[in-house]
Amino acid sequence: MDYKSFVEERFKDHPKRLRHTLGVYKRAIELGKIYGADLEVLKVASLLHDVTKHESDDYHIKMIDDEKILSSYPKPMWHAYSAAKLAEELGIKNKKIIEAINYHIFGKIDMEIETMILCVSDFSEENRTFVEANEVYEVSLKNIKEAYLLVIESTLNHLKKQGIEPVKEQKEVYRYYKEGRR
Repeated sequence: MDYKSFVEERFKDHPKRLRHTLGVYKRAIELGKIYGADLEVLKVASLLHDVTKHESDDYHIKMIDDEKILSSYPKPMWHAYSAAKLAEELGIKNKKIIEAINYHIFGKIDMEIETMILCVSDFSEENRTFVEANEVYEVSLKNIKEAYLLVIESTLNHLKKQGIEPVKEQKEVYRYYKEGRR
């Protein structure tokens, strides 16, 4: 399947989302080459990571078969889980692709390198205009784990400033990587 055409069609009314997705694709491939990651995984996962971003709450509820996510995760996170489900419905069976899409927002304990690269790429793709995006990109060229930690720290700080409590798993993943377990 031509996932790029699929995404272009899906985002024909959302040019900013398409520009972001293609920016994530470009950044993920760049970082994947540096870190010896599976480029096919990164190509597909980066193109599909936000594919359900503009869908309705009802769509996400229908696609996500996990009451914990629906009841305790903020709605803006739902798209990661529904996008992974859609990828499966499209016939994708590669577990690295599904993991990368599913966890592209904040990663997971003991994640694949492709998932970490997608998290960093989503945060730091060239169309991002906030200061931390460029800092993360510069660090990612030298140390992907340090760049990932900057992504999580920045996200946690952003949530704190907005008065939003991060989900338990976000904090656990941050501690896991901050303590250097991997």
